[in-house]
Amino acid sequence: LRIYDPYFCEGSVKKHLARLGFESVYNEDEDFYAVAASGRCPDHDVVLTNPPYSGDHFRKILRFVGESGKPWLLLLPNFVCRKQYYEPAINPPPSGGTEDGGAPRSSPRQPPLFLIPDPLKPYRYWAPGRAGFEARGAAKGTTPFETFWYVHMGGVANHDEVRAWWLKKFAPHST
Repeated sequence: LRIYDPYFCEGSVKKHLARLGFESVYNEDEDFYAVAASGRCPDHDVVLTNPPYSGDHFRKILRFVGESGKPWLLLLPNFVCRKQYYEPAINPPPSGGTEDGGAPRSSPRQPPLFLIPDPLKPYRYWAPGRAGFEARGAAKGTTPFETFWYVHMGGVANHDEVRAWWLKKFAPHST
């Protein structure tokens, strides 16, 4: 499994994924948008990333994964799925009516799954440069909003089956 994390994190994500057994991870210090615009994205099976929470990063990464047709997992704020750009970005009209070299794309695609952490244990972040970063022991962290995983299987698995499996195994810890 080749994982692409387009937003560089000083190797921490790559090292963590390697410890979990995912050794083919591309996470390099480069301008993702320039790489994507030039068509030089590394060969990958899945996109797994937590993009910066500033500027138009959400819109750009959603457009990238929506056009890719591959599986993706994005850690994003809870409000992103309510933005006007969200649906058009993740479900763009097929270009030329095909994807992956010729197979007609069924439209619309399955909507993403939302993997929401236990409400009693939401994700917390300590972002450099924000108040509280030095006090990592602080209970709240520095993120002013809730986040969860946006997951799309890119046609490699049925979302209803994945959801049923997840709830059977992890229902006490997430929704």
